[in-house]
Amino acid sequence: MRGWFGGKPAPEVETVKTYALHDLYPVLIPKAFAATGSWIGPVEALEVDGLDLSWGVRGAANWLDYLNHDMVASWEGQGADWRAAATANLARMAATRPWSGELRDDDGRMILVVFLHDDGLGPSRLMIPGLLDDVFPDGYEVAIPELTCAVAVGRVAGEEDPRAEQMVQGCFEHGTHPVSPRRYAPEVFWGL
Repeated sequence: MRGWFGGKPAPEVETVKTYALHDLYPVLIPKAFAATGSWIGPVEALEVDGLDLSWGVRGAANWLDYLNHDMVASWEGQGADWRAAATANLARMAATRPWSGELRDDDGRMILVVFLHDDGLGPSRLMIPGLLDDVFPDGYEVAIPELTCAVAVGRVAGEEDPRAEQMVQGCFEHGTHPVSPRRYAPEVFWGL
């Protein structure tokens, strides 16, 4: 294709980037990304407001390259279970840094935890079954008010601390990529 770039030779086309499976993670993406049907890689529709499931590979400086169909074909051709690898990677990551912030009441009881990690995969941590069972023994609900932020709010007898709803609403109203203030049972995200 000579002349394609103003008389210069066409650039070399990279067919398949190669990535290490240990850098692959499940990622929650806006439904709008895949709504056109031309998303670059695998995607699973979720019964969650505004979100679908895809996968991405973490690179230097926490950059994320979304997994494309060519890379999936390459791994599957090698017999690799890339989904299992991504889930195992996420479990290891969540074990070392499950949440990024927390709010406690005056008695030290946990009110909520926030998933706003510098790796951009905070909300993905919600996919780890039982991650917060010890933190919230009476149960909890989760929200993803913003694409890079999730909040888990502990269930309490009586009236909920108003700061919990303020946190969820504030992230939704002022976030860069708002998703939904709706809360879900944590099990909605398990086994994705």
